[in-house]
Amino acid sequence: DYYRSVPLIIYYCCQFVFSIIVMIFVSPLLLIIFSAAIVLMAVVPQIFSGILARRQKECSDISEKYLSALKDIVAGIETIKLANGKTAFLHQFHDVSYQQQESIRKLRDMRSFTVDVSDTCQTFSQIIGNGAGGILVILGKVTIGDLIISLQLSSFAFQAVGVVTEKVVGLRAVRQLLDKVKSLLLKQNTSSEVSTAESGNDICYKNVSFSFDGHPILQGLNQTFADGKCYAIIGPSGSGKSTLVKLLMQYYGNYSGEILLGNQEISALSESEIYH
Repeated sequence: DYYRSVPLIIYYCCQFVFSIIVMIFVSPLLLIIFSAAIVLMAVVPQIFSGILARRQKECSDISEKYLSALKDIVAGIETIKLANGKTAFLHQFHDVSYQQQESIRKLRDMRSFTVDVSDTCQTFSQIIGNGAGGILVILGKVTIGDLIISLQLSSFAFQAVGVVTEKVVGLRAVRQLLDKVKSLLLKQNTSSEVSTAESGNDICYKNVSFSFDGHPILQGLNQTFADGKCYAIIGPSGSGKSTLVKLLMQYYGNYSGEILLGNQEISALSESEIYH
């Protein structure tokens, strides 16, 4: 939608310029009147573009929290059951889900309000322009033919301004999201340039402790898994076997101690480096 809007904006900008140029030759006086109405129509909706952008960002941030909570449920259901944290976890998930639905509703309402404001400004501006043109005809300042031609041309200009204003407001709203995506991609590309290990890819857990919902899962773990060797990790369900891998894969970051891949802490590595 973001990139499809650009050609549409260019098309209607050309339509607007064509209408203005023709109106210059038809009646400069009517052009001044309709231009004032067009400015009103273009400026007012821009006032709400900042609010729409904030609503868009809030919706994106809350959606990330919702997906993170959903991933925790799918990936850690055994740990949740073992730690008797089902009730607390579901309550937390319900709160995040409610926040997401509220943010979607507010964003939808703000988009509808912005469109309504734009349509209202367009109608009001056309009424002002048409009324002022009619007065000039009565006063004999312009001819009825010039007014009819100018009204037709102004309708093209009003349509162009309405579409462009709506699209620009939408583009400004999603611009923050695009900047966010670009920053994440830049961070990933930058981190991929960091060398992982100078002396092999041993996995080393140094005094690692981890708790889930207040219940300890790992306590003071010290273990090294040498590169190129095979290991079997055994234990009862919920003892932390899968948690070892999930910590390494950066599913959780609220652990204490150090987890090293080669000679580097995993928090300094990207997902692609760890998976590789």
